[in-house]
Amino acid sequence: MVSQYEEQERERQEQCRRIKMDAAEGAVLKNISLIEHALAIKRPKDCQLECERTLRQMIKMTRNILPRKSEFLCTIHHYKGRALMELKSYDRAAESFQLEFNIAAEE
Repeated sequence: MVSQYEEQERERQEQCRRIKMDAAEGAVLKNISLIEHALAIKRPKDCQLECERTLRQMIKMTRNILPRKSEFLCTIHHYKGRALMELKSYDRAAESFQLEFNIAAEE
């Protein structure tokens, strides 16, 4: 009886973890879509701000909740760098691209 309860509890916890993972990934993908759209319609400042907002949100997410965190961080830093290039902030763009490279090199 106890082992059956423990198994059900583990399954419930795993299901909760999968729901959190799906929600976190969905939120990040939605934000990346907003970032891409802002860049596509020539709104680099909006793109930059959305990138920074998304990066702040992702700081709180662990790799257990967001297994593709490194991939998403690289993507967001890349778009932020592109937005900064369009804003003619070349030094900050280079920093963003360097962060993208460093994250990719760690993986």
